[in-house]
Amino acid sequence: MTKIQSGIKITAPITIGGLAVGLDILAFALDKPAAEIVIQKGATSGIQIKSISGDKGKLSTNISENPAGLAAQLVYEALIKAHNIDKSIGIEIDLRQKVLANKGLGEKEALAVVGAMAINEFFGSLFSKKELLPFINQACTTLFPEYSLAALSTSLMGGCMLICDKSTLDVRRLPVPQGIFFVLAYPTIDIDPIPFPTFAAISSHGQIAIEQSRFLAGFFWAMYRSDFELIGKTIQSPLFDTFAEEHYNYLKETKESALAAGALATGLCHTGPALFAFCTNTIAAEKCSKAITASFKKHNLRSQLFTSTINNEGSFLE
Repeated sequence: MTKIQSGIKITAPITIGGLAVGLDILAFALDKPAAEIVIQKGATSGIQIKSISGDKGKLSTNISENPAGLAAQLVYEALIKAHNIDKSIGIEIDLRQKVLANKGLGEKEALAVVGAMAINEFFGSLFSKKELLPFINQACTTLFPEYSLAALSTSLMGGCMLICDKSTLDVRRLPVPQGIFFVLAYPTIDIDPIPFPTFAAISSHGQIAIEQSRFLAGFFWAMYRSDFELIGKTIQSPLFDTFAEEHYNYLKETKESALAAGALATGLCHTGPALFAFCTNTIAAEKCSKAITASFKKHNLRSQLFTSTINNEGSFLE
């Protein structure tokens, strides 16, 4: 008899991808906000998306067009094949998006993670997180050609994940020092993120590439040594910073305001438009929040702000 866990809630954290120094290479999982899904036994066999909230009508209720739905369906099919689960059981999904789409915070990847996790937990957690990764990756590859494996794997597994080889889904965990706080901010109006291929196509002198590599190497060393001063110094991108600041007219001034308020570093979350401030205590985080809000107002932009620590667990069953 198939074991099921009806009426469960799964949460998957949003992420800060790249941290300026490692675009499409690494990401951090945050304690809040997060994508949420509630899954219950339904009357009709198969998976149905019953409701979606927080998406401003942008997400489809069609399973094959929704990241949570498609990831759930792929895991469901794999469970049927590998574990012979009962196909007659109905499954209803209630999806809750806590961050607006296209802000650079790994929102769509987190949705795919909660969908996969929910189905797996519903049927008794038959796959490990590592075993779920290919199904979530397939869902994102199908729906979002420019998805971030760093955001996906970090939302699933937590902490800070490093992408060693995207083609083989070789992901590794970096150590995360205690005492990290992030302030996140993004404009509430629709501002298109920079397409990742635009960043990837930027060409530069070899010396700039070497400098970028040096910062990335220093960042890794600092993470292992809990060297906050060096982490702050290495969170920058000679390759992309100028281009990003020209694209987002509020970015340069807002970064400078956050640094003046006590942040050790600032930058874009993945390709934007959200930005982060890296802090080491709550007092600095509060001062940065106020400085960032004031800077956004100067540019006639309303902003949504969050202050968060690191989520080392990743997606989880509540």
